[in-house]
Amino acid sequence: MITVEKERVILPRKTWDRLRKDEYFEELIQNILDTETLLDAMENDNDFMDIREYDRQRREN
Repeated sequence: MITVEKERVILPRKTWDRLRKDEYFEELIQNILDTETLLDAMENDNDFMDIREYDRQRREN
């Protein structure tokens, strides 16, 4: 069961694993994770990386 709270959404591990195996949802999940990483870096890092450089490094990994 997926739980939606005021500050977060909680997915059971079984649901997470099933979605990660699906090509469409894997890409969506990766985009969400990348967005969160980018937002966190923007808020917490004084040495902000250019978005084009970030995207280039992401594709290399």
